[in-house]
Amino acid sequence: MKKILIISISIFILIASGYYFWNVKNAEKEKMDAEEQKKWAEEYLKKADQRKKSEQERIEKEEKQRELDEAEELTLSGDELKQYYAVYKDPFVLHIRKVMDGYLAGKEMPDLTIDKNDLDGAPSGLAAFDKEYYQSKFAVLAIDDALYGGKDVLIIFQDKPDKIFTAWVYKLADGEYDFRGFWENDEATKKIDLALKVFGKYIFDREHSL
Repeated sequence: MKKILIISISIFILIASGYYFWNVKNAEKEKMDAEEQKKWAEEYLKKADQRKKSEQERIEKEEKQRELDEAEELTLSGDELKQYYAVYKDPFVLHIRKVMDGYLAGKEMPDLTIDKNDLDGAPSGLAAFDKEYYQSKFAVLAIDDALYGGKDVLIIFQDKPDKIFTAWVYKLADGEYDFRGFWENDEATKKIDLALKVFGKYIFDREHSL
């Protein structure tokens, strides 16, 4: 009887052990399956995002091309032309050329004007860009009131027209002008082909530029 009891207990232990290891193995398999499913889901979402991004880029490219195809070269009237030419006598605009010439000549000027800084994650300051830009004449595309006073002047360089920049010029209480910021205008640069087509004759006008 004792022998039978020992055998029964041994069999029970073997069965219980087998059940335990089966559960462990099954749990590991389920864990691996879950990890595989998670990995598959992540890959699927990644590819879906890539497809969405590619489609969005395709749509934007087509819209940009359509906008470019439909655009016509701008021709300013007599009064409009006078107003545009007067921009190059504006003291805010003249100060931009003065500062750039001083920078090229190695003149001492405020760190804010020269130093390469990060403005909202984008490079800013004269030192952030190639000096070839400043060696070229620039054309003015727009002048707007700056958020913190002064003027934001949108410019493009004739000999290196691959970017559009914003120069921030401030007028001090004593009447002097202060060059307070310089950065690439990303939104404007995205439409640089359109700007070149519409304003090309004025952008490359060597007489009316600085």
